[in-house]
Amino acid sequence: TTPTATVVLGGLGRGQQLGQLAGPRGICGEGAIYVAEQQKVSCWYPQSKGFCIPGDIFLGTKTLPFLEPSGLCVHDGWLYVADSKTHMVSRWMLKDASVGQLVAGGQGPGDALEQLNRPTAVAVDAAGRVYVSDFGNDRVVRWPGQGRSPRVEVVAGG
Repeated sequence: TTPTATVVLGGLGRGQQLGQLAGPRGICGEGAIYVAEQQKVSCWYPQSKGFCIPGDIFLGTKTLPFLEPSGLCVHDGWLYVADSKTHMVSRWMLKDASVGQLVAGGQGPGDALEQLNRPTAVAVDAAGRVYVSDFGNDRVVRWPGQGRSPRVEVVAGG
């Protein structure tokens, strides 16, 4: 038999109102489900009947804006966000959506080792190193974790 799909997030049309999604591009989950949308990341909480209710919204800040968030990853109490239009990866405290830090890029678009060009995905390993899919440069770049030496390495492609 063919499995039946169920709408668990959004489903109330495209938009910015409670219960709506606007162009979802990325998703990840760890307890809650996080969705990258137009200029924001929304948080949804699963319920016992298979549906989710909307929760916190991560909007970025003036210095770390979300223009086109796409890749998401949750690690050790932080939400990591790759933004294709700002050419950077930032991380945000799950307990306080207003606290963010630059993790990778932020030097404008380019192909230098410290630059990103339309990052689309992000992952964090057990050691806290950040891996970024750098779409515009056809490479995967590894950035050191917080408090480590600032050595950036290409680990695939580019």
